[in-house]
Amino acid sequence: MGKQFDKRMHFITLALNQKLTTSPMVAHTWYTLNGAKSIPNEQAIQRFKNWIENPPKGEAA
Repeated sequence: MGKQFDKRMHFITLALNQKLTTSPMVAHTWYTLNGAKSIPNEQAIQRFKNWIENPPKGEAA
């Protein structure tokens, strides 16, 4: 397994442990679609949290 896989798994674990979502697939999909691999996980978690709390109109978390 590579560093990118480890970083993604860490992001998913953080999202679940912080109870931002109960679905690993939601965290994984968001991570992939939002280019989170190119930013620090702390910043990605904050953006994910903002998205969960304030989803764009027409989207459900």
